[in-house]
Amino acid sequence: MKCSSRMKYSKIFRFDENTLSLLQNNVEKYNNITASEYIRELIRRDAAEKVNGIRREDFTDIRRQLAGIGNNLNQIAHRMNMEIISQYDIDEVIKAAECIADLKDLINQMYEIWEGR
Repeated sequence: MKCSSRMKYSKIFRFDENTLSLLQNNVEKYNNITASEYIRELIRRDAAEKVNGIRREDFTDIRRQLAGIGNNLNQIAHRMNMEIISQYDIDEVIKAAECIADLKDLINQMYEIWEGR
């Protein structure tokens, strides 16, 4: 991940051998990323987790579940079009869809924080 703007500040960190080795090993897992970029990413993730209380790994699972809910809504809409569902059910589905839209907006905001946008 490359930062789009030039960094204005610098900071020197001191590491013991074990920590430096761990940092170098973790940076090697990513292609085309510097140790500074890796550390910035860790800081952004930590800040996002503290603000939102959701880990990045949980976020991926939430997105997958949200996609599944969307598929279920499509199936319900199909049944509604076939007039198999009552008006009460339709109203409940509309409420659920509005809640899901709000959840999607929140997830997108969290994603932007994690990506440093």
